[in-house]
Amino acid sequence: MRKIIIFASFFIFLLTFPNSNVAQQISIIEEYFVNFVKEIQKSTVEILTYNESGILVSRGMGFFVDKKGTIISNRHLFFGISKAIAVTYEGDSIPVLNVIAEDKRADLIKISSKKIPKGSNYLELEVDIPEIWEPVFAIGYALSIGRTISYGFIHSILPIPTFGEVYSNTLPLPDASSGTPVINREGKVSGITVFITHGDTNYHCAIPSIRIAIYLTI
Repeated sequence: MRKIIIFASFFIFLLTFPNSNVAQQISIIEEYFVNFVKEIQKSTVEILTYNESGILVSRGMGFFVDKKGTIISNRHLFFGISKAIAVTYEGDSIPVLNVIAEDKRADLIKISSKKIPKGSNYLELEVDIPEIWEPVFAIGYALSIGRTISYGFIHSILPIPTFGEVYSNTLPLPDASSGTPVINREGKVSGITVFITHGDTNYHCAIPSIRIAIYLTI
């Protein structure tokens, strides 16, 4: 996936600057992409939740959506806990204060924390439904190695009766990636990863950001 994005950018760059040195062009594009992903990572947080005994209960991801420190994540991470903290890309640990809004059916939650730490960013929501085969990437978490970056495409749009649309993708997400934002080429959140059960069918997919905007506005 990374090669595809770099190749597309490289092709556009060639058309714009046909006489430039090829090696220099590739270096510029790679540097731009690395910086782009780094800025996105600064908007994500690792969610750690604990029980009354201080034992770690669950681990997942979330992301800031404003300067006030508001975080979007998966609701199931907060079941039966007494404390939760959000760890930023820079390593700052900030306490989760309270729940602002919930969408139980979609396993979504909006929570408040202290003001967004210095050095962190926040992400905008893409309210348009993504196109099939649109390239996306996600910043997840693997228990064995820490933060990861996955690349893929939107595979299909799935209408679920009485629920709405979700979309599947080809992102090879690792464990502990609940609440991971799916990012489009513009650096906006096109959806959030969830695991949905409807009838006898299980869906490992993403909830479009439009649902976040509608159901978590309180």
